[in-house]
Parts: sequence; C-alpha cells; structure tokens
Amino acid sequence: MTQLIIARKFSSSLSLTVVPSYLHRNYTAYNDQNNMFAIGIGGRAKVSKRIAFVADYFLPFLQSSKRSTVKR
Repeated sequence: MTQLIIARKFSSSLSLTVVPSYLHRNYTAYNDQNNMFAIGIGGRAKVSKRIAFVADYFLPFLQSSKRSTVKR
C-alpha cells in the first residue's frame, strides 16, 4: 500500500486532505485485481474545544473488465 497524503489547514477549525493511493496484492481470489488505484478525501471541522466532526471517503478505480458481476 502506497499513499501520498496532501493536507491543508484552512483555519484553526477546518482542515482537508486528498489521498491518492496505490494497492498491490500478491495473492488474490480468482478473477480479482492485483493492482488497484484509489483516491480518498477527508476533512475535519472543529465544533468546540473537545469535539470535532471527522469524515473520509475512498473511491476505488476498478478495471471494468475485472469487475465481478452477480448472476441471478
């Protein structure tokens, strides 16, 4: 797993991050990807001296030919 963390503190109560990521797995299940890229975003909003709202989200970029499909 490799990540480049890019962060910026906009004020004493707000900070944001962007995290591009690369994942390589040597052992995978049948028809699964060994390599995957993802982009993550996150933020922190300070509500009071001891309370803050923290959130993050990662969006994986999967190869369309490797996506598993559910057959019903």
